[in-house]
Amino acid sequence: MHISDILDQLISAVSQSNGTEDLARSLLKLMQEVTGFESVYLTTIDWNLRLQRVLYVQKQHEWGIPEGLIVDWEDTLCKRALEEGQSYTPNVAERWPDAELALSLGISTYFSLPVYSGTEQAHGTLCAVDRRSVCLDTEQLRLLEML
Repeated sequence: MHISDILDQLISAVSQSNGTEDLARSLLKLMQEVTGFESVYLTTIDWNLRLQRVLYVQKQHEWGIPEGLIVDWEDTLCKRALEEGQSYTPNVAERWPDAELALSLGISTYFSLPVYSGTEQAHGTLCAVDRRSVCLDTEQLRLLEML
């Protein structure tokens, strides 16, 4: 996908969205088109209850993280990535061999960035997972950070 096409889709998503959910879904679709990940999603984190909830999901197939899933924050790759400053790994089994939940789901490649909402603590995460090993180039990583 050429950068001008990406920018056109981004402008369209922002200018034509009908609220937060519509905008989030449009951006997730764009993220998936740019990266080729099987499943991309947006989460929120409840710091009091130490839970993470998957708000919106864009999937290529039936496989992937289900919308509405609520998991213990301590069991998530998002927590590990945030604490380690490791937003992307093409080999989850090698990077985090004790990540039982992720490995049981067959996750091979993982990407995550924190989402902030006016505070210093992350409000949620923007994530992508795949059963294959997906290599991201510098341009793709920059676009994901922008989203």
